[in-house]
Amino acid sequence: MAGIIAGGLLGVLGVPAFGAIHALAIVPIWERLAHGVLFAAPSGALLGWSFVELTRAARAPSTSVLTWGFGLLVWLTLLPSVILANVLRMMGVSAAARDRGDVVAVAMTALAALAFAHHLAVGWKAKVSFAVATCGLLAASAGPIPVINSRRARALFLGVSALWFGAGALLPFCVRFVGRFASVSHRSGVEVPTSVPPVP
Repeated sequence: MAGIIAGGLLGVLGVPAFGAIHALAIVPIWERLAHGVLFAAPSGALLGWSFVELTRAARAPSTSVLTWGFGLLVWLTLLPSVILANVLRMMGVSAAARDRGDVVAVAMTALAALAFAHHLAVGWKAKVSFAVATCGLLAASAGPIPVINSRRARALFLGVSALWFGAGALLPFCVRFVGRFASVSHRSGVEVPTSVPPVP
């Protein structure tokens, strides 16, 4: 529960951060950001849930990678879909073909997630959670950014990448904070779930 709450909160906070990045890189879209919360919150919650599951099931050498590099791990998992989408654009394929490519991109993301999770953790639940979370993020992002289109698109991609890295680095601390708050609330007599794994 702590991972879901922490991830959801980070997802919501990421919306204005994305708005600032988009305003700097391309054009302001402040008036269109409100509906983004509907996608960012559940996407962040899924990533928070996945982080907790991976941490619980982590192989000993991979614990530090999950703690400090979760954002990078997510970025690497989504990278094949970005490459595919931009290669299709470079080839000049039709919009219909690119739409079919989106299905392939989701499959590639799921396979990459399962491969990374298999290396980092044991147990099917952790692996499936990471695949679901990364595919959810891909869907919430409305697909890969077309970085070949312009310098501004590339700037947006770099800004969003930095946002993912930062959110991934903050997530362990947010999970720990929510877990401690839940523990204090429980000792005070408030029924709050406290099943939070320790974060190194």
